[in-house]
Amino acid sequence: MNNSLFTCLVLLWGSLNCGAISPWLAPDLEPLKAKAKSGDMDAHYRLAQAYLGGMGVETNHAEAMKWLQPALDKEYDKAQNLYGYMFHHGCGVTQDFAKAHEWYLKAAKQGNYKAAANIGRMYNAGEGVPKNWETGESWLQASFILMQKTAEGGHPDDQSNLGWRYFSGEGLAER
Repeated sequence: MNNSLFTCLVLLWGSLNCGAISPWLAPDLEPLKAKAKSGDMDAHYRLAQAYLGGMGVETNHAEAMKWLQPALDKEYDKAQNLYGYMFHHGCGVTQDFAKAHEWYLKAAKQGNYKAAANIGRMYNAGEGVPKNWETGESWLQASFILMQKTAEGGHPDDQSNLGWRYFSGEGLAER
């Protein structure tokens, strides 16, 4: 399964349930573990996703954090966004919108469009921040611009996400 589909499905299922993901979504963990042990931060991030979502392994929040922590220590934006997601949805940690916002902001400052979109959605819903549609839409528009840049670089998952955003209208200046 390609990385873009894997990531999309993890986040989709994770948003519905912080675990209990079908085993057919399981990545091959042994090569990921070898990459992580050699310092690959994306492998750390993907292993954390697998343990957080129970893909090919039992859901294990402590094991997810074991793999996520080195990527957080290196300020890896995808890991920061995932950690924000964990706080936002209470996956393996106590739900805390303020901490979710803090971690999303760290990732967004590095250009992570998913984190910027998460911040925008938090403002639109008033989750841990004052409900403010204008601020939320501003973050969603910034996310859209960041996503366009990565999609233009040929990243398939970003191209797919961009197509969804055009379809849904989220982050477009005019809806």
